[in-house]
Amino acid sequence: MTLDGQIIKEEQSETKRVLPIFFPPPIVTYLYFPYQLSIILAHDKTKPWFFSNFIQLFSKLNSNSIWLLHFFPDIYMVQNNQYFIEVARVNENVVEIKRGEMAKRLCEWIGNGYYVCVILSESALPGSMMYGREPYPHPQFFFGYDLATKTLKLTNFDSHSKYSVIDVGFVDFENALFSDDTARAMETYSAWDHNLPSKYLFFLYKFNDKEHFRYDLDVTKIKESLEDYLQGRDTSYRYKLVNPWMLEYADSQWGVGVYKNLETHLRDGEKKGIDYRAFHGLWEHKKIMTSRLRYLEESGSLDGNEDLAAQYAAVERRANDIRMYILKCIYSGSPIRTAGIISNINKMGDLETSILSRTCHLLDNYNS
Repeated sequence: MTLDGQIIKEEQSETKRVLPIFFPPPIVTYLYFPYQLSIILAHDKTKPWFFSNFIQLFSKLNSNSIWLLHFFPDIYMVQNNQYFIEVARVNENVVEIKRGEMAKRLCEWIGNGYYVCVILSESALPGSMMYGREPYPHPQFFFGYDLATKTLKLTNFDSHSKYSVIDVGFVDFENALFSDDTARAMETYSAWDHNLPSKYLFFLYKFNDKEHFRYDLDVTKIKESLEDYLQGRDTSYRYKLVNPWMLEYADSQWGVGVYKNLETHLRDGEKKGIDYRAFHGLWEHKKIMTSRLRYLEESGSLDGNEDLAAQYAAVERRANDIRMYILKCIYSGSPIRTAGIISNINKMGDLETSILSRTCHLLDNYNS
């Protein structure tokens, strides 16, 4: 089973370098995930790793709706080494960051096989969705350059709110990097993570392509993660050894428990507004789960005669119907029929629980 998307192949010449990426990646709702997934999934040997992970969800109701629905782990994906990725943090204490030289430095990094993620204010970045709006800090993912046209290639949401490949000129990049908007945005970002510098921050990503680096499909982990998901168990304790600072999840809902928070958000949203991102992320989760079940069937890890992937596709369709309805209402200004959406979420959850419980039972048989 292949994921939707394709590999943008590597290109290299005297004036141009484009590193390979998988595009679009299967998660784009929050930019913690798509950057590293774009790198990792460009290599077929990483598919077992992907399908063994990205099962758990968590949700936290607070003033920052970004936590309304999230895959777990979350921001860890941007700032730390992964199984196939080595990450280096670079700031003004490591290299001299000087106007007129940083576009060239990005080209050097990319030319040496490093993908580059830099914190910028999107309000200063032409072609991005947030261009010209309030200063907003976001990591920007660069994977190519062209010296002939003096452009850099990045992926992000474009001016039409579509996740896209965007070409940005050297001058525009440096103007954004050294803008007052980025300076203010970095102050905000630094408040979120005290380890960040106050002025500039780059992450350099390198894919670990050593032959001995492989990851077999972990059926035991998949089953345990599905059980955590179905029982609404807090999964954060499993990660305290590697990243304790991010594990402040008091009052969070886990797994199927996230539906409770979505229902609360929908009711509150009648007055405060609906955050579409949570419902797009919900659909991404179901879409990935359908692909995972099919992958398990095709690999022989799950009895294909049960046809659970085909059954779960109905869950995916319900999630898609919900997100498209909300999106349509947002763009048209029509009132959202909250009660109907909540009813659909509950029906979707019941169907999902039935299918995934059966999946766990069959995976038990696989392991016995």
